[in-house]
Amino acid sequence: GVNGFTYGQNIPSSAHRTAVTNLCVTCHMQTVATTDSGFLHVGGHTFKPSWAGNATTPGEDLVGACQQCHGGSVTNFNFALQDYDGDGVVEGVQTEVGHLMAKLALLLPPVGQAKTTVSPDATWTAPQLEAAYNYIFVQNDGSMGIHNTAYAVGLLKASIANLTGDANNDGLPDAWQIQYFGSINDPNAAPNATPAGDGVPNWLKYALGLDPTKAGLSVPGGVVWANGKNLVNPPINPGETNTLEIYTAAEVVFNSVTNATYQIQTIGSLGGGWQNVGGPITGTGSPISYVTPTRSSAQMFFRVVQNP
Repeated sequence: GVNGFTYGQNIPSSAHRTAVTNLCVTCHMQTVATTDSGFLHVGGHTFKPSWAGNATTPGEDLVGACQQCHGGSVTNFNFALQDYDGDGVVEGVQTEVGHLMAKLALLLPPVGQAKTTVSPDATWTAPQLEAAYNYIFVQNDGSMGIHNTAYAVGLLKASIANLTGDANNDGLPDAWQIQYFGSINDPNAAPNATPAGDGVPNWLKYALGLDPTKAGLSVPGGVVWANGKNLVNPPINPGETNTLEIYTAAEVVFNSVTNATYQIQTIGSLGGGWQNVGGPITGTGSPISYVTPTRSSAQMFFRVVQNP
């Protein structure tokens, strides 16, 4: 047969080829008792390792061959091994492979749209056609990764990496992780890691264009940097995604009492007139915090008016 498109990499294979005696026969032609509800539906000369069942009989996965290596706790083909899709949750092998296929499908035309089939045409780029070949390769295998989990996962991850530059599917570009940590697998390179010790994760520092190995200046209530970069050029437009802007804001905190309302007011200069910010706030008997944008003004003064 013809293998997948490997991008010049050595994509590993699972051990089924060497660990399973009689290969296809062991799994696809397992003996099924005549008293079994799946008799003549699964195993034997049906060559089917599973069947979906019918209105009166539940389906069945023939996992006897799987249990020889994976243990008796395996009751179906979708048993958990690793977090292949990188979402932080270890799910069944077939579920994990399905998630990788779904992510790859989003990267293929029409880009951003969920789909369960792909239809390449002459308008597709070479990288898209290569990835589509691997998508169809895994899909047409029919086992959702069970035949050769490592190879299916490897092909899908390699395809995603070639289209996004994120081989480990963790949301951070591999080039950025290698630049600062030398490897995409370094624990300090993980999205939620805080290698600088300032409590700010790598994913946020990447979004802000910051060096993840350098700590920010800790100040009361937060952390600030002086070396951020403008990643949004041109500025954010309606409907634009995968971009981030952070603006200045003021937090107005004041004590309150019950049976009273409070109106926050602002003014740009002490010689002008006060303007209401939002509507009246009902007192709770506890401190109240109100955050309001300040990016539109060079300076702002605030006051809180209590009534009564």
